[in-house]
Amino acid sequence: MIKWLILFMVIVISSCTKEYGYEVDAELQPYFETFELEGSLRGFDIDIDAEGIGGMIEFIKDNSTVGQCQTSDEGNRRVFIDKAFWQAYNNSEKEFIVFHELGHCYLRREHDDSIDNNRVCKSIMQSGLSGCKNNYDASTREAYLDELFKK
Repeated sequence: MIKWLILFMVIVISSCTKEYGYEVDAELQPYFETFELEGSLRGFDIDIDAEGIGGMIEFIKDNSTVGQCQTSDEGNRRVFIDKAFWQAYNNSEKEFIVFHELGHCYLRREHDDSIDNNRVCKSIMQSGLSGCKNNYDASTREAYLDELFKK
Protein backbone atom coordinates (compact mmCIF):
# COMPACT_ATOMS: atom_id res chain seq x y z
CA MET A 1 0.00 0.00 0.00
CA ILE A 2 2.83 2.43 0.87
CA LYS A 3 4.47 1.76 -2.51
CA TRP A 4 1.25 2.80 -4.28
CA LEU A 5 0.97 5.94 -2.16
CA ILE A 6 4.57 6.91 -2.94
CA LEU A 7 4.04 6.23 -6.65
CA PHE A 8 0.87 8.34 -6.62
CA MET A 9 2.68 11.23 -4.90
CA VAL A 10 5.55 11.09 -7.40
CA ILE A 11 3.09 11.22 -10.30
CA VAL A 12 1.18 14.16 -8.78
CA ILE A 13 4.33 16.13 -8.00
CA SER A 14 5.89 15.52 -11.41
CA SER A 15 2.68 16.53 -13.19
CA CYS A 16 2.85 19.91 -11.45
CA THR A 17 6.35 20.75 -12.66
CA LYS A 18 7.00 22.54 -15.91
CA GLU A 19 7.74 20.33 -18.86
CA TYR A 20 9.67 23.04 -20.69
CA GLY A 21 12.48 25.48 -20.20
CA TYR A 22 12.68 28.10 -17.54
CA GLU A 23 10.63 30.09 -15.07
CA VAL A 24 9.65 33.73 -15.66
CA ASP A 25 10.60 36.40 -13.12
CA ALA A 26 7.44 37.76 -11.46
CA GLU A 27 8.27 41.31 -12.62
CA LEU A 28 8.50 40.15 -16.25
CA GLN A 29 5.35 38.01 -16.19
CA PRO A 30 2.88 40.87 -16.91
CA TYR A 31 4.94 41.87 -19.95
CA PHE A 32 5.03 38.28 -21.20
CA GLU A 33 1.23 38.10 -20.80
CA THR A 34 0.76 41.41 -22.62
CA PHE A 35 2.98 40.13 -25.45
CA GLU A 36 0.70 37.08 -25.77
CA LEU A 37 -2.40 39.28 -25.72
CA GLU A 38 -1.08 41.75 -28.30
CA GLY A 39 -0.05 38.87 -30.54
CA SER A 40 -3.50 37.29 -30.27
CA LEU A 41 -5.13 40.61 -31.19
CA ARG A 42 -3.10 40.44 -34.40
CA GLY A 43 -3.92 36.84 -35.29
CA PHE A 44 -1.09 34.99 -33.53
CA ASP A 45 -1.66 32.06 -31.18
CA ILE A 46 1.14 32.71 -28.70
CA ASP A 47 1.94 30.46 -25.75
CA ILE A 48 5.30 31.47 -24.29
CA ASP A 49 5.14 28.85 -21.54
CA ALA A 50 4.55 26.02 -24.02
CA GLU A 51 7.64 27.17 -25.91
CA GLY A 52 9.64 26.97 -22.68
CA ILE A 53 10.78 30.57 -22.83
CA GLY A 54 11.81 31.95 -19.46
CA GLY A 55 12.75 35.39 -18.31
CA MET A 56 15.14 36.81 -15.75
CA ILE A 57 16.16 40.22 -14.48
CA GLU A 58 19.83 40.29 -13.54
CA PHE A 59 22.90 42.42 -14.08
CA ILE A 60 24.36 41.98 -17.57
CA LYS A 61 28.13 42.53 -17.62
CA ASP A 62 28.15 44.36 -20.96
CA ASN A 63 27.11 47.93 -20.05
CA SER A 64 25.68 48.57 -23.52
CA THR A 65 23.31 45.57 -23.38
CA VAL A 66 19.91 46.08 -21.74
CA GLY A 67 18.41 42.79 -22.84
CA GLN A 68 19.20 39.58 -24.68
CA CYS A 69 17.66 36.34 -25.82
CA GLN A 70 19.79 33.28 -25.10
CA THR A 71 19.29 29.73 -26.35
CA SER A 72 20.68 26.77 -24.41
CA ASP A 73 22.35 23.75 -26.00
CA GLU A 74 19.03 21.92 -25.49
CA GLY A 75 17.18 24.63 -27.43
CA ASN A 76 15.47 26.30 -24.46
CA ARG A 77 15.26 30.06 -24.73
CA ARG A 78 15.47 32.70 -22.03
CA VAL A 79 15.10 36.48 -22.00
CA PHE A 80 17.56 38.37 -19.83
CA ILE A 81 16.89 41.99 -18.89
CA ASP A 82 19.58 44.08 -17.22
CA LYS A 83 18.69 44.88 -13.62
CA ALA A 84 20.09 48.42 -13.71
CA PHE A 85 17.98 49.18 -16.81
CA TRP A 86 14.91 47.62 -15.21
CA GLN A 87 15.23 49.75 -12.09
CA ALA A 88 15.79 53.00 -14.01
CA TYR A 89 13.21 52.92 -16.79
CA ASN A 90 9.46 53.40 -17.08
CA ASN A 91 6.80 50.86 -18.07
CA SER A 92 6.81 51.83 -21.75
CA GLU A 93 10.59 51.40 -21.97
CA LYS A 94 10.36 48.08 -20.13
CA GLU A 95 7.65 46.87 -22.49
CA PHE A 96 9.74 47.90 -25.48
CA ILE A 97 12.79 45.89 -24.42
CA VAL A 98 10.83 42.82 -23.28
CA PHE A 99 8.85 42.80 -26.53
CA HIS A 100 12.07 43.27 -28.52
CA GLU A 101 13.67 40.27 -26.80
CA LEU A 102 10.52 38.15 -27.16
CA GLY A 103 10.59 39.17 -30.82
CA HIS A 104 13.91 37.32 -30.99
CA CYS A 105 13.08 34.43 -28.64
CA TYR A 106 9.47 33.71 -29.59
CA LEU A 107 8.92 35.18 -33.05
CA ARG A 108 12.51 34.44 -34.10
CA ARG A 109 12.85 37.85 -35.68
CA GLU A 110 16.22 39.33 -36.52
CA HIS A 111 17.15 42.99 -36.12
CA ASP A 112 15.48 45.41 -38.51
CA ASP A 113 17.25 48.75 -38.76
CA SER A 114 14.83 50.34 -41.24
CA ILE A 115 14.43 54.09 -40.75
CA ASP A 116 11.99 56.66 -42.07
CA ASN A 117 12.82 60.03 -43.61
CA ASN A 118 13.04 61.61 -40.15
CA ARG A 119 15.62 59.01 -38.97
CA VAL A 120 13.00 57.33 -36.76
CA CYS A 121 13.26 53.56 -36.30
CA LYS A 122 10.49 51.74 -38.15
CA SER A 123 10.67 48.57 -36.05
CA ILE A 124 10.74 47.56 -32.41
CA MET A 125 13.37 45.07 -33.65
CA GLN A 126 15.96 47.79 -34.33
CA SER A 127 19.46 46.96 -33.12
CA GLY A 128 20.31 50.31 -31.60
CA LEU A 129 23.31 50.55 -33.92
CA SER A 130 21.72 52.34 -36.89
CA GLY A 131 21.52 55.77 -35.30
CA CYS A 132 17.76 55.93 -35.69
CA LYS A 133 15.58 57.49 -32.98
CA ASN A 134 13.42 55.14 -30.95
CA ASN A 135 9.92 56.58 -31.04
CA TYR A 136 8.05 53.94 -28.98
CA ASP A 137 5.41 55.62 -26.83
CA ALA A 138 1.65 55.60 -26.25
CA SER A 139 0.94 57.36 -29.56
CA THR A 140 3.10 55.03 -31.70
CA ARG A 141 2.68 51.77 -29.76
CA GLU A 142 -0.03 50.26 -32.00
CA ALA A 143 1.96 50.84 -35.19
CA TYR A 144 5.11 49.35 -33.67
CA LEU A 145 3.19 46.30 -32.41
CA ASP A 146 1.49 45.85 -35.78
CA GLU A 147 4.96 45.78 -37.34
CA LEU A 148 6.32 43.42 -34.68
CA PHE A 149 3.54 40.90 -35.23
CA LYS A 150 3.43 41.16 -39.03
CA LYS A 151 2.92 37.90 -40.83
